[in-house]
Amino acid sequence: MADLFRQHDIPRGALVLELTESVLVRDGSGAPERLNELHALGAQIAIDDFGIGYSSLSYLQDFPIDILKIDKSFVDHLGVDSAHGGALAHAVVSLAHSLRLEVVAEGIERVEQRDELWSLGCGLGQGYLYARPMTAKDLGPLLAVRGPLGPPGPRAARGNLARLRKPVPAQTPAAESV
Repeated sequence: MADLFRQHDIPRGALVLELTESVLVRDGSGAPERLNELHALGAQIAIDDFGIGYSSLSYLQDFPIDILKIDKSFVDHLGVDSAHGGALAHAVVSLAHSLRLEVVAEGIERVEQRDELWSLGCGLGQGYLYARPMTAKDLGPLLAVRGPLGPPGPRAARGNLARLRKPVPAQTPAAESV
């Protein structure tokens, strides 16, 4: 496997392998060994839909995980007035931070969700707020029109992820002295 990384000149951190939790629970799959090997070569490992499948917090210690992706079903409850609101999304973000993992929110559809995630320290997100799924061919013209910025606030990142950032207030030019 190291030969493939060298042959294709894949820099450390450039490849992200995204897995669902169910892959990790299959006995005899050899997943721990393969993941450790890939991680040692510089691949990042992301757990998709964290918290909805066969969740076990021990995976976060037993496997070389770099990124947790919060499932859309948790993000849906953000920005809504209810007794529990986005409690699970808050918990996953907090857990990821305490383990020094990157956290990505899936299924962001409303500005309120993006803003609440940003306030929690969730730095990456994806969802219809930014764009619908598209081909690489369609992405070029979109970037040409929008530039690197998506909707006000976030900045485009890898794939269909967008960095969540608060809008920067406009700067007023300083008065020139005569």
